[in-house]
Amino acid sequence: MGRPHLLIFGIPVRFEPFFFVVVVLLGMGWSTDLRALLSWTVVATTSVLLHELGHAAAFRGFGSDAFIVLHGFGGATFGRVEGPLKSMLVSLAGPLSTLMLVGAPAYYLWHNEVISHPFGRLVLLQILFANVGWAVLNLLPILPLDGGLVLRGAVELVTRRDGTKVARVVSVFTGFAAAAFAFAVLDSVFAAFLFGFLAAQNLSMLSQSSDRLSGPGTTARDTLPEAAPGAAGTAPGERVAHGFPVSREGAPLATDPAALLKRGWVALASGRWMDARRLASAAHEQASESDLRRQARSLAAWAAVFAGDCDGARRELGPSEIDEEQDTLLLGSLSVLEGDLPRGSALLAQGLVSARDEEARRRGLRFVVRAGIAPEVAARLVNDIPDGRGLIPAMRLEKMLEAAGRDDLADRVREIIATAAR
Repeated sequence: MGRPHLLIFGIPVRFEPFFFVVVVLLGMGWSTDLRALLSWTVVATTSVLLHELGHAAAFRGFGSDAFIVLHGFGGATFGRVEGPLKSMLVSLAGPLSTLMLVGAPAYYLWHNEVISHPFGRLVLLQILFANVGWAVLNLLPILPLDGGLVLRGAVELVTRRDGTKVARVVSVFTGFAAAAFAFAVLDSVFAAFLFGFLAAQNLSMLSQSSDRLSGPGTTARDTLPEAAPGAAGTAPGERVAHGFPVSREGAPLATDPAALLKRGWVALASGRWMDARRLASAAHEQASESDLRRQARSLAAWAAVFAGDCDGARRELGPSEIDEEQDTLLLGSLSVLEGDLPRGSALLAQGLVSARDEEARRRGLRFVVRAGIAPEVAARLVNDIPDGRGLIPAMRLEKMLEAAGRDDLADRVREIIATAAR
């Protein structure tokens, strides 16, 4: 996704080029006059940005970081909240911000004919469409629109069970109905395509979920995993994204959480940590299984670790979310970032030996190289790990240092290995 283009009240915002392409194409439906097209571009961009800033402000109000991407299908705001009630409030903050701050005053000016100039009336109509019309559409109960997220949160709040399936069923019927209405009554091909796409997307996710649950040896689990008392059935530290998850090119992402996680780990290995956090957020939003949600939180935490954001990594997981048996490498990396090198190097050495996942082992080695703590970890590997099982990871660490051009550290690791072998 790249770097943000600007910061608004400390909130990073990035504009994908396709966003402006779609805005201009929509504006041509108003008029091909250059002035009308320019006014629409300004109005639409400002309205979408205000909507996403509403989400971001709510995230910040609940103590979470947030970042915004404006893309071809509108916008997306990423952050982290705990529990369905907070998620619902974050969802409502976007459309309500545009309705109250811009839509209501614009309606007053329009209804009382305060502005009489034809072009001024046109601009006012554009403002009403972007801030009232879009807000109302966004509140329809269709995932991943705000109304769909509110519905899912309400189901979880009342039943203390995962509301994703109920929300997707409602999304399918509402989406196809909205598509038919948009095409037959509003004569809007774009709106019909958008709602039809969302309905088909939710139908596909329902089918995938059904296939997973009906497979051999699987059982359905109705209650939400890892629910804490008072969390209304939502796992602590739930991370949500508001809007359409988007790719680096600004196109909507596939919504299969396993596919999103796979792309996220690839992004992490490529050094694209912001992309990895965004993909982790999208995967957590779409996943209904506890293991996939845990993997999404782990990915987001690793991305924060590689970015040097220790507080962000802790916020992604929280102490209770860390599985010490499976995330020893992550625990060690966090300890190093927090300044506890003895504990961190010991955990990293343990994780490099015990990790069953080869990619996890490579990830741990990359962190050691990046953090410049190779000699400390190598010493732990050859001195603290019994039966010589730490020698092979230590030698791999030496090779990785050579490949990274860190010859000074490679020489020190080589010396530590040679001393232990005597």
